[in-house]
Amino acid sequence: MKYIHIPKWNLAIAVTPKCGSTSIYQAIHDEFNCTDVHCTDRFESLSTEQVRASLPVLFVVRHPLDRFISVWRQRTLPQYESASGKTLLGLTPRQLWDGRDRGDDHWKSQTRLLGCLRYQATIVRLEDLSTYWRFMTPSTVELPHVNATGREWPTELDRRLVKSIDTYYAADIEMYNGAVKWVS
Repeated sequence: MKYIHIPKWNLAIAVTPKCGSTSIYQAIHDEFNCTDVHCTDRFESLSTEQVRASLPVLFVVRHPLDRFISVWRQRTLPQYESASGKTLLGLTPRQLWDGRDRGDDHWKSQTRLLGCLRYQATIVRLEDLSTYWRFMTPSTVELPHVNATGREWPTELDRRLVKSIDTYYAADIEMYNGAVKWVS
């Protein structure tokens, strides 16, 4: 999980894998016109242990099913190779789900990754992040906020698999449904 701390605005953004972490980090990097990777005076990555109790945290959540499909698409692209050097192209969603490494942060629940910081953080859906960001900061940068998964789910995603995902990530679905809803 990434925590991006912006000292100037006394704010941190917490993002789990497959919730836009790389894109958000890059957008903030661009906001501050960083010419090198070490812009710690402007923003920095923190570990969970480094996040102060007084620091406002925005926690970006994504619906678990959309997150799963994003992982499936990423891992089944032709350029993705497993440790054995073989591509995983052709792996069905069910095969990926059944063979997942639960120790990998891509599979851990968002509530588990956030831990006790869940009670300190403002939970924001990925889709509402850019609007919330503009409200919280004077930034002019557009943070990623498009759920590219849409609801164009692969036909291979059968009802039993969806039920398994919904059951496994029930707390994440509850957190997603309870996130701050932005009304413009």
